[in-house]
Parts: sequence; structure tokens; C-alpha cells
Amino acid sequence: MSNYTPSVGANGRSPLLDIVILRKSCFTSTAILYQIRLIAHRIWLYSICL
Repeated sequence: MSNYTPSVGANGRSPLLDIVILRKSCFTSTAILYQIRLIAHRIWLYSICL
């Protein structure tokens, strides 16, 4: 794994790997946004109850 170089789409080395990485980063950012929305909704509910 020491000779591993990150794929560069412009080089045509491995565009598929770029797509997978991009997809993963998109998925994680969506998951984080969803968590934030859940927490915000919970806080909103608590503020109504109080």
C-alpha cells in the first residue's frame, strides 16, 4: 500500500475509483446533514414542550 497513488480522473488512470470516492463523500455529507436535521428537530420539539 506504500506505492499507492490517488487516482486522477484527468489522467484516465481510474475514473471509476474517483466516482466511488465521490459517491462515498456525497453519502457521508448527506448522512451528516440528516443527523443535523434530526438533532435540530429534536431541539425544536423540546422547545415547544418547554
